[in-house]
Amino acid sequence: AAGSASCSINLTGPKGDNPGSIAARSGVGYSSTPAAINFDALGQPRDAAGTALGTQTIQVAGAANSITVETGTGYVHE
Repeated sequence: AAGSASCSINLTGPKGDNPGSIAARSGVGYSSTPAAINFDALGQPRDAAGTALGTQTIQVAGAANSITVETGTGYVHE
């Protein structure tokens, strides 16, 4: 349901599987450990408890650009 933080069906992963979650490959480090991000039915970022998250910035150690997940829309960009 739109706005619900719970869902019993995982999205299909990039390889057509149903991984439940996607993580960085071995050897990837972060400048600071990012929070786990879930998305509700509207694509809005939520934490594991279903609470709305503010804008999240993920910085991979040694990379020049960061990854940003926007509040309210879930838009992911550099």
